[in-house]
Amino acid sequence: MVTTVSEVISNAWYKSGFQPADSAPGGAEINIGFRELKRAMAAQEVTNETRPFLTNATVQTIAGQESYLVPGLLSIESLSFNDGDIRYYLERVTEDEYFSFSRVDNIKSLPYKYYAKRTPPTVVNGVPVEAATEIYLYFEPNKVYTLNIVGKYSGATITLNTDLELTYPLWMIDYFELLLAKRLCQYYATQCPPTILDDLADLKQKIKELSISPELKRSVNYLSSNNSSDPVRRMWEGTAWGG
Repeated sequence: MVTTVSEVISNAWYKSGFQPADSAPGGAEINIGFRELKRAMAAQEVTNETRPFLTNATVQTIAGQESYLVPGLLSIESLSFNDGDIRYYLERVTEDEYFSFSRVDNIKSLPYKYYAKRTPPTVVNGVPVEAATEIYLYFEPNKVYTLNIVGKYSGATITLNTDLELTYPLWMIDYFELLLAKRLCQYYATQCPPTILDDLADLKQKIKELSISPELKRSVNYLSSNNSSDPVRRMWEGTAWGG
């Protein structure tokens, strides 16, 4: 099957109630829908919570180079590198640890820790990049290594003819369709149909649950199923997770 961006836009117009089901949206409506869909999809990448899938990618280091910009990378789940057939783990540290703690600079050897930060929109090789992550390595690599990045990445650039099924499962396409219908209602300052809001909330919750790592999900389930007298629960509730 094929589900194009223009089909999603048309369906969103129908669901919002602005377009009768027996007539196709005109050029102006398609343009408005396309603009709002791109903004809606970009907004979902702010928190990553509606991008539940992890992707593996590799980046080649350069001897003596500390930082690497990875276009499209939203968040990192794990980072390692290979020296031939040997894989080395990289420890993630905070910005304060990486840039403020005392250390000897300009050491070129096997990296053992890294810091990563999201960057604002930029241009890479003449191409505009909306989302990217910059990775800093310490030590600076002494030669070429292969970085193994497991993380969440932004979606591909879309056109009206883009087949979304090549990138997203059907339930994610349904989510974007409902999200666009809601944005169209907001665009025209009109109350959104309750069915759209209910379906959108239900899908969003399921996507968020899918986004939680198995380890964190086990922790959350543990906390929700045990009484407040448990010392581990009390310790957890003393952190930001517990409020």
